[in-house]
Amino acid sequence: MPAALERTGATAPVRARHFAAEATDAALASRTSCDDRAAAAQLIGVGEVLDALARTSLGAPRRELREAARHFERATRSHVRAKDAEMYALRR
Repeated sequence: MPAALERTGATAPVRARHFAAEATDAALASRTSCDDRAAAAQLIGVGEVLDALARTSLGAPRRELREAARHFERATRSHVRAKDAEMYALRR
């Protein structure tokens, strides 16, 4: 059982957020796929988890998570565009 679910004294939403964060971290750490589609799907999932964490958190963590989600989405979008531009140039 993940450590986040074992935390006593924490509310269910807090435990769920910790579990989501730990699962996302584990998914990123274990990402070894050379398949671009699978990697893109994982990155999209991470972005969605960051968005969900930001929506369900309060105070300073909420602001930090919103900023992290925005930066993460921007970074992944930039790489996709760069790769698309490279492929377009290659095709031309």
